Amino acid sequence: MRHGVHYRGPQVVAFARIKRCQVVAHGVCLLNRRLAFLRRCTLELEIIDAARKECRRLLRRRSISVQLQQGLPAARADLKLAKKALMQLLENAAKYSPPDEPITITAELTGNVVLTSVADRGSGIDDSEQTLIFERFYRGKDHRYAVQGTGMGLPIASAIIKAHGGTLSVTSRRGHGSIFSFTLPIDQRL
Repeated sequence: MRHGVHYRGPQVVAFARIKRCQVVAHGVCLLNRRLAFLRRCTLELEIIDAARKECRRLLRRRSISVQLQQGLPAARADLKLAKKALMQLLENAAKYSPPDEPITITAELTGNVVLTSVADRGSGIDDSEQTLIFERFYRGKDHRYAVQGTGMGLPIASAIIKAHGGTLSVTSRRGHGSIFSFTLPIDQRL
């Protein structure tokens, strides 16, 4: 510390990143243990409602549309973890799109998976960055300094969905917004 100002040199930044990696690694270990006890959950009743409830402060002034396919089967997922992944997508939609633009959540059956999507009308993501945003600590070049974040939200959400046997992807066009979609396998035990 010099003259009351904290110095954040390369060593401090590197240490902070190492600590975040340790937290993520610990989270993955806990995730693997939790997935051993998967139970069925219904997207429209549990995951979407729980995620919206957790994000209510951030979303309170937003127009949120939820469109669910009729007769949607239960997905095999851990409610807390699936909620956390969906919350990340909702938080990103709120952070990276204008406050007067709507956010749309959809869920539908596609083959033997439930496909859940979060669509926004933000600035979109450049084609060259659409795979990079799922890497740890990566922050989009246009928003690196304008929007707070660590670059860990999407990698964690992706790890959660992959651990469930699903996928997380993005479709985006500059100037038109983004659609983040994830799949969860349906519960075949019913």
